[in-house]
Amino acid sequence: MGDKKAIRKSTATARRGTGELHFDVDSGLLYQLGEELVAKRWVALGELIKNAYDADATKVAVELRNVSQPGGMIVISDNGSGMSFNKIRDCWMRIATTDKADNPISEQYARHRAGAKGIGRFACRRLASRLVLTSRCHAPGAKRRGWMEETIVRFDWEEFKKGKRIQEIAASYERRLVKNLRETGVTLELLDTRDTWSDEDVQTLHSNLLRLISPFPGEPKKRMSSKERDPGFDVEFTAEEFPEYTGKISGHFLRAARAVLKGNITRNGRATYSLKFRGKRTQKFVPKASRFPKVGAARFVVHFFVYRKEYFAGLDINASGARGVGRDEGGVHVYYDHFRVPPYGDPGDDWLNLDEDRARRLTDTSAELGDLAKQARRPMLLLPGNNQVFGAVYLSRFANDSIRVTLNRERLQENEAFDQLRMFVRLGVNWMTVMHARALAERTEEKKRISKSPLDLLTQARDKVADMAEEVGSEKSAEVLQAIDLAREAIEEEREGHIGELSMLRVLASTGTMIVVFEHELLGILQGLREGHSNLRTYVRRLTQEDRVKFRAVLDRLQGWIEDAEHQGELLGLLLAKGSRQRRRRLAIWPVAESVSQSFSRYMSEASIQFDNKIPKRLRTPPMFECELGAILMNLITNALKAVRRAKERRIAFEASGDQKGISVRCLDTGVGASAQKWEDYFKPFVSESEPDPILGQGTGLGLKIVSDLVDLYGGEASFMKPMPPWRTCIEIRIPEI
Repeated sequence: MGDKKAIRKSTATARRGTGELHFDVDSGLLYQLGEELVAKRWVALGELIKNAYDADATKVAVELRNVSQPGGMIVISDNGSGMSFNKIRDCWMRIATTDKADNPISEQYARHRAGAKGIGRFACRRLASRLVLTSRCHAPGAKRRGWMEETIVRFDWEEFKKGKRIQEIAASYERRLVKNLRETGVTLELLDTRDTWSDEDVQTLHSNLLRLISPFPGEPKKRMSSKERDPGFDVEFTAEEFPEYTGKISGHFLRAARAVLKGNITRNGRATYSLKFRGKRTQKFVPKASRFPKVGAARFVVHFFVYRKEYFAGLDINASGARGVGRDEGGVHVYYDHFRVPPYGDPGDDWLNLDEDRARRLTDTSAELGDLAKQARRPMLLLPGNNQVFGAVYLSRFANDSIRVTLNRERLQENEAFDQLRMFVRLGVNWMTVMHARALAERTEEKKRISKSPLDLLTQARDKVADMAEEVGSEKSAEVLQAIDLAREAIEEEREGHIGELSMLRVLASTGTMIVVFEHELLGILQGLREGHSNLRTYVRRLTQEDRVKFRAVLDRLQGWIEDAEHQGELLGLLLAKGSRQRRRRLAIWPVAESVSQSFSRYMSEASIQFDNKIPKRLRTPPMFECELGAILMNLITNALKAVRRAKERRIAFEASGDQKGISVRCLDTGVGASAQKWEDYFKPFVSESEPDPILGQGTGLGLKIVSDLVDLYGGEASFMKPMPPWRTCIEIRIPEI
């Protein structure tokens, strides 16, 4: 009875009592902030890179190790200011901290911090099961003596399970003072990666990181009082399993620019401009009338983009992706005393009136550009928008004392000096637009000129000579007309000869469609053969011992045919698969050569031909399409197979070597040999001396021409070489490093 009275008394007290309640956090929150909030891997890595940028890092290294299967490792390391133990404890370990909101500008380079809401730490959980955070920063009061504080914290994200209170789960740490470390910074080791990474995944990551980083480089490093100006931010990417992506990510984008415009003003206001179109010589322009005396000494540089796919060949970003970068990052920025002045160049800012004038479709040009503009029809219609220019104007309070920053440091004062600065930059952009329009007009005229056939040109010449018969004289005009008629007959005869060649090319092009269909059907047939083979193996078990032996021999032959068909399918995939012709990359040569040779394994076995693949397994090409490499090696080996078919000794080999200048691949055979006098002729179309082959058929004479043309696309060369015995023929292709 006493216990019941105590319970009733306690309940009554609880109903009448007052006090405080506190929120508690379940560790399942980390799952929602990690896996659910940061769903994409490249977004997760992007957040970690933003953290390095916010910490005033000038470089960050991203390394992927053994990530093609789960359990790999990702390392992100930067040379930023690092975090002290106190900052790790009070900020990094505190969820939804307001640190970046309270301090939106970085301490050293005055960067506008890009990270937000502490997403970076949860991105670590999204990517891997465990994290080791190592931070190095200058120890308070001990910087001059060379001491740094190093803090190492270990997180096992699997411990943060639903149902546990987050504040009860510990992360172990080590804290110590160390001396003579080279630089501060943070290293994140993400261990036991959760997902597998494919080539396509890494390509997506690489492309999105390229878009994440501003493509425009900063001004050269320069000391100023107690601070350094922002030297820029580079991302170094390394992935041993995907070596074609290794290297710096920032800076690649600007290589796709159509032109680079530079402008300078002297102290007395005289302006000079230079313009460099890709593949062309630098052009100069010095305006005779325009002066900008209020500005002072200044300079600018602008990268001009035309978003057409040919300008982005070989890059990890296409024209469409680049257009997105232009929309987010395009514009001409202004730097005053080495620091950027907003909002010039920000999205939506049009301080040079580029977007406004482009929308109004203004066609007027200044008097100084009038003569240049006459050679193009309404050139100002090609005026670029802000999304097509990436530029910077460099000013200082010492050289440009009439240009002042407003008191709130948010823009420049709108005065006469600023107006002249705007006109100085805009005149350069207008000149670039006119020169771009002229270049397009010249290209159009060149195409028109080239498009006229020789017969058309001869007809025009004949008509002109006939009209001038009286001035030239009847006898001389008759001689010229006769010469023109003979030339016409010769061209027509040659054209008749070429019609056969064109017909052959059309037939070959038509078979391409048939082969695509054949590949699709072959895959279906192979699947049926595999299933039939599997069923037959099941039935064999029910036969007598004697019949089993007979049927297994048949099954072994059937298995061999299936493997041969699979090799043929692999070769078709190498030449026709979408992935092999979508993106240039550094290719390991040995496996491609092996795949090509396997496609002819039955042919070589029946003809007793020995093939040796002596290509170093680690040797890679400069960036190229996989289908191109496959086509080169396939044409080389088929050429050699025909050569050795009737030889006494039947051997073929691939050899290769490479260095910093490029690669060299050689195809050698012990066949009939090729006459040195005809080496150059063999690379011409439809030149062939090979005899008809019962399997490979009659040669078209296009094989070596295809090899030569593909290699020539990369500035390389294909040629015959004098071989050493026992080899009778050696063809070498050389592709330079880009």
